[in-house]
Amino acid sequence: MSYRDDKGALVGFNVDLAHGLCEQMKARCEIEETLLSTVIDQVAQGYADFSTAALAPTDERLKKVRFTEAVSNSVSYWFSRRSLAESKKFRVAAVAGSAQQQWAERTGRDLEWALLPVKTNADVSQAMLEGRADAGVFPFASTLSLVHEGKLGRAGFSVLEPLGGLTPGRNTAIAVDPSQPKLLESLNQALRALKSSGRLEELNSKHFPMRML
Repeated sequence: MSYRDDKGALVGFNVDLAHGLCEQMKARCEIEETLLSTVIDQVAQGYADFSTAALAPTDERLKKVRFTEAVSNSVSYWFSRRSLAESKKFRVAAVAGSAQQQWAERTGRDLEWALLPVKTNADVSQAMLEGRADAGVFPFASTLSLVHEGKLGRAGFSVLEPLGGLTPGRNTAIAVDPSQPKLLESLNQALRALKSSGRLEELNSKHFPMRML
């Protein structure tokens, strides 16, 4: 949900959300790019105060960090050349430690999947394009980007199946340093302000062709 534009600037929904939250809190924030697979540990260890990456509060993550109120829906997608019903013995890629990987571990036991954990969602799509994976499991925002980009579609990956919330009742939220309860409270207040003012809806419309809030 964030990327580098043609000028090399970090942009996207996550970036605009961070700016909006910081404006509401009247705080000066420094935004740093990091890998999704390292976000939780960086926040847990205090290297970052909070992260606007789209993360579902799984049981494993809740042991390390705190989470704000929900920001967006956690719908994920199966992306492949064949349907889930035809995925026996598939090689399935997903970001290591993500809700998508956890779902693949549970679902793939009976289907005899060979799982390929990678660092980023870009690595998932690359593994598919290089023939190292037969399918990938992606969060909503990454799915939209990949469909828009078109590379997987041109390579024959035409099957998209929505998986719903992979962590039932747990939509994506903002991970917060557990040693900063006042920051968690401030972020929740700022998030409510963005919702009530309509600013969060504006960001949704700016970055996504469908509603994800």
